[in-house]
Amino acid sequence: GDELSSVGAEVLSGARWFRALEGVSLPRNVLRGAEAMASLIGALAARASKALVLDENPLGDEGARALAAERQLAGLEELSLSRCGLKQPGARALLESRTLRDVRLELSGNRLDPLTEARWKGRLAMTR
Repeated sequence: GDELSSVGAEVLSGARWFRALEGVSLPRNVLRGAEAMASLIGALAARASKALVLDENPLGDEGARALAAERQLAGLEELSLSRCGLKQPGARALLESRTLRDVRLELSGNRLDPLTEARWKGRLAMTR
């Protein structure tokens, strides 16, 4: 995939067609850094996006915590972060987030322990 910078996220979100999207899928785009993540989150939050797919981006726990803390993502129905380098702290931040409490989470391919998977089974989609 290609690297998506904060400038790229701003350009993408400024396109007219972007405003009509209900879902955004950016797998393997190598989102790098908090600035790119913040730009993308801000762009998505201003739209009626229902699904956000960021599979195979190296977000790690830092990116997961940023998503979990972003109140503007409250309208999401599904968040897919498969194979994003998440470990227990990042998964826990997402699963315990008040903003994302009604969101279906796809977290397969990350390093989650069986207890976490069992505890949150109703919210997790571990199918991919």
